Amino acid sequence: MWMISNYILCFSSLSHPQLEELANTCTDALAGLPHDHCAKYLVYRLAEANALLGRRDELRQLWERYRNYFDGKIDQNEYFRLKDRFLVDQIPAIVYALRDGRGRDYRKAIRSLRRQRYLDPLPFRLPTQSQQHFPRWLLWVLFWILLMIISQFSRNSQ
Repeated sequence: MWMISNYILCFSSLSHPQLEELANTCTDALAGLPHDHCAKYLVYRLAEANALLGRRDELRQLWERYRNYFDGKIDQNEYFRLKDRFLVDQIPAIVYALRDGRGRDYRKAIRSLRRQRYLDPLPFRLPTQSQQHFPRWLLWVLFWILLMIISQFSRNSQ
């Protein structure tokens, strides 16, 4: 399951085909592998994918089948990516609204889930300490180019 968890980190929750692949991968892993410290993360990501894909029946079935994973807590030894911890609160709210027939609250919770994913910062790496300074050789090249331009303008103006 650890390898599957690493694999699903590659998928975006914004793309329909990637959500489909994420849902299929999580479903297969949860059905065919022994559950370990990554199982809760896979269940939550599968619930997210089902919710965003509009699969209400699958979301209800997932809730019933893995109810013990939806306890609202993440144990210290369980894997759960920091960026996805909001799902611990968001998924139960979606399921309760769906189960109680509160369509407006359900749609609002789905919109909130989508907004949370859209507002995620883009995946980029901050420059390391050694990459933050401007290379000195480039400063000399720019200075030399500036001198050449000035000398060209001074020759043309005479």
